[in-house]
Amino acid sequence: MFKLRAMALTLSLAALGLLQGAAKGGCGGNEPGVPGIDVGGPAGADWRVDYGDTLRVVVKKAGVVVADSNLSVVAGGTFTVDGVAVDLSNLCQRPDVACPHEVFPKTVRMTQPGDQRHLLYVTFNKEGPLGGVTSGTLLGNVDSAKDFRIELGIQAAAVGTCGLLGVSYAEGSIQADASNPERGVKMVASDLVTAYAGGCILSGSGGSAGAGLTVELRVPFSADRLN
Repeated sequence: MFKLRAMALTLSLAALGLLQGAAKGGCGGNEPGVPGIDVGGPAGADWRVDYGDTLRVVVKKAGVVVADSNLSVVAGGTFTVDGVAVDLSNLCQRPDVACPHEVFPKTVRMTQPGDQRHLLYVTFNKEGPLGGVTSGTLLGNVDSAKDFRIELGIQAAAVGTCGLLGVSYAEGSIQADASNPERGVKMVASDLVTAYAGGCILSGSGGSAGAGLTVELRVPFSADRLN
């Protein structure tokens, strides 16, 4: 049992090293002796998640944007990938796809093991490729500049035609309590991205439709601390 726990801690710390400095475009980072702001600490805290009304679809080829459109999360609509029209509502209903506003439930639990409070565990919905994640939480980082990043395109969620790409993530900034600067109470300027290969989005279209393309589904979100 001790060996298993030690191995889990080692893996978590290694992943934390990869996450350091990634939040908000790579600025900030985990400064020695400067803990991350408290968003739950070892005991954990509940947060209410609210998604924006607009879902942005960004289609890229070799990293270059070739199409960019905004659709309503509620009303849906269509966007085009490689000349093929895709209905957003139908896409989000597919069992092999997780749209960004489906990743987190209305209330999530955030926990920060360790006194430096950089390592972050967040509960999530096991939708689409995230159903392959055996643990009950996703791994994230809270840096010394009050920014956070949660990785979605991890190995367990990246398998198969519709695996999440490595550019899938949730990130943003954390506002502190006015009376306690070490306690975070709100997540703002936040974006959640689920990214897929074009072939996944156009699954069933036949031929090589979508080959060489990536499709990023992006939704803004905020979160408020409940306890």
